[in-house]
Order: sequence, then C-alpha cells, then structure tokens
Amino acid sequence: PRSQDPRATSLGWYGEEHCVDVEVVPPSLTWAGDMIPTWDTQQGRMQFPTVTGHVGCDLEIILRAEDTAVGNSTNGSVIISPYQVHIRQEGPASAEASLVELQTGREAAAAVHVTVPRGREGD
Repeated sequence: PRSQDPRATSLGWYGEEHCVDVEVVPPSLTWAGDMIPTWDTQQGRMQFPTVTGHVGCDLEIILRAEDTAVGNSTNGSVIISPYQVHIRQEGPASAEASLVELQTGREAAAAVHVTVPRGREGD
C-alpha cells in the first residue's frame, strides 16, 4: 500500500521539515593608517581628507581597512566574517597620483603615491 503522505514518493521519503533561520552579517569596515575617511552625506560615499602636496616632493599615504564583522553560528559559536577587503581607486586618477594595493584579505592596505611636478605651483 502507498502512503497518503505527499512526502513519500517513488524516489524515497522526504522526512520531517525543519525551519532554519539564515542571517547574513554584512561587512563592517574599520579604517586605520595615515588617513581616516568620513561619510559624506551629500555625496553618499566615504570622503578622505584633503592632503597638501608640495612641488618637487613625493608623498606616500598608507591606507588601511579591516572587516571587523562577526556573527553567531547555530551552535552559538562566534564566526568571523569571510569578506575579503580590497582598497581600489574609483574613477579616473590624476597623472600625479597612483594607488598600489599592498595587502588584501580580512585586512587590506594600499599606498597612494603623489608627485607634484614643477609648474603646478598654486594648483
């Protein structure tokens, strides 16, 4: 005799149902290093402070960011988020500046190199 339960099929028994709560923990970025950005509400993005470069001098700024997000597993243990942090440039860069990624992972670092050439005095 065939079971009247719709979970009983010719392929097997689909057992008891269980409810599972899934929570996705978003990344939580913390900045460190030579420059700490702040949230610009008008532009809707992070804004780094303005830096003054001097003509004929090289300037290096180290940026550091870390994902500090944590969550809890179903057994109550703490899980460190798996997000990989990258510091990248958005939009076009000036000819005098470059960004070099030094480290990626849960912690990231990048160096911004700025050289102000002669003839740019007062810009």
